[in-house]
Amino acid sequence: MEIQVYRGNTASVKLPLNLSSFTKVMMGEHSLVFSFVSPSKIDIRVGDTLTYKNELMTVNTDPTFIKSHLYQYDIRFEGHRHSLARWLIMDEGALTFDYFGDAEEYLYMLIERLNQVDSGWTAGDVEVGLDPVPLSFDEIDCYSALNDIAQALGCEWDIVGKSISLKKTIGRATTLSFAYGKGNGLYELTRNIVDNSKIVTRAYASGGAENLPQGYTKKKFTLPGYLEDATALALYGLREGSINDPEIYPQRTATV
Repeated sequence: MEIQVYRGNTASVKLPLNLSSFTKVMMGEHSLVFSFVSPSKIDIRVGDTLTYKNELMTVNTDPTFIKSHLYQYDIRFEGHRHSLARWLIMDEGALTFDYFGDAEEYLYMLIERLNQVDSGWTAGDVEVGLDPVPLSFDEIDCYSALNDIAQALGCEWDIVGKSISLKKTIGRATTLSFAYGKGNGLYELTRNIVDNSKIVTRAYASGGAENLPQGYTKKKFTLPGYLEDATALALYGLREGSINDPEIYPQRTATV
C-alpha cells in the first residue's frame, strides 16, 4: 500500500506505507517515519506533506539517505504539534517577558500568537478553576512554551489537528498496568539525542538588559522588526529563530 505525498497542493511521490512506523505520544512525538531502499533518488524535501489518520503531517527536517548501489532512506513526517517548534512565543512584540495567568489565559495567549503566524489554531478542552501562576519566557519556541505552561499548571496537553487542549488529565484512567522485562524490571534504558539543527527563515535580534531607557517596554534591548531570507522563506515557509548578544546595549561616551 502506498500513501500520496504533496508539495503544496500538487501531488508528488508516493511512499510505501507498509515500510513505515507510526508514533503518537501524549505531550510528545507524533510522527510517521519511512525506512526503505530505492533504486533511484526520491524527490522529498522540507515542507512536503501527507495526511495520515485524518491528520496533516509535514517533513520538518531534510530526509536522510545513504547511497551505495541503492538509496537507503529515512523520511520523517511530523504532526501539527511539531510545527509549534517553528515559531517563537511572543507577547505584545516581546520575546522575553513575564506572564501571570490561569490555564485559559495562558492558552489564549499561546493561540493568539500562533494565529499571528499560522491561522486556524483553536482551544479545545481547557481546565477551569486553576489558580493563576507566574512564568517567565526568554526567546523560546511555542512548543517549549506549551510544555512549560503545562508543567507550571500541573496539566497535560494534547493537540488534534490545530486544536489544543490543556487539562489536569487528558484521556481516561484505566485499571490496567503494564510491566516489561524479567521480574517486571527494565532491560535497558537509552536516551536518544535530539538534533537541534534548525532551519531559520525569519530572525529576531536582541541585546543586553543594561542601560535601558525609562519607559522602554521590553526587558532586553531589541532590534526593531526582523530579518528574513526571502528565498528560504519561499522554500521552507516561516520558521523563526533569535540571536542574542548581551554585550549590545545602549551606551554613550561623554565628557563632564
